[in-house]
Amino acid sequence: MSKLKKSHVDVPVAKNAFVDEGDGVVSFPQGQVITDGTEQRNGTKYDMESMDISEYQGQLTADHVDMLDRVIGGVEGVQKVGDKVIIKKISYLVKENPLARLAYNLLLNAKVPTNFSIETMGPWPAEDDDTYYRAKLIGLSQVVLGNNKNAKLNHAIVQNSIEQSKE
Repeated sequence: MSKLKKSHVDVPVAKNAFVDEGDGVVSFPQGQVITDGTEQRNGTKYDMESMDISEYQGQLTADHVDMLDRVIGGVEGVQKVGDKVIIKKISYLVKENPLARLAYNLLLNAKVPTNFSIETMGPWPAEDDDTYYRAKLIGLSQVVLGNNKNAKLNHAIVQNSIEQSKE
């Protein structure tokens, strides 16, 4: 009876790294941060404990423009994890929208800042600490420079094979 030899390679997955699944689909093994409780570029922050993500319908737009020609994809796996909101997958509408093809290609190939930015509804930030309490997540956009510094894509792409990773 022959013994099977098992081999494995430990491959660390960087924060916000992604896998190109092809046909416009990218997944994030560790989750892609879209917002968290840190101070944003404009000095505000979100109270993550009171943030409501239940009304978000999974649309991804370009540059916060809520028009049909700016819908570039659908998002799956939205969840709160600790002090952040993450997504697990984006399916870009590459066959339906040329802008989605551009956003997907930029995400894969450009190595330029590819950021995400959320849209929320709710009360204005509290005057004493500039914090949004009870904000409702209602949208997500792919943007050039987002307000949250941690909602940036990590271009350490996870490859599907050892050969691809070596390249």
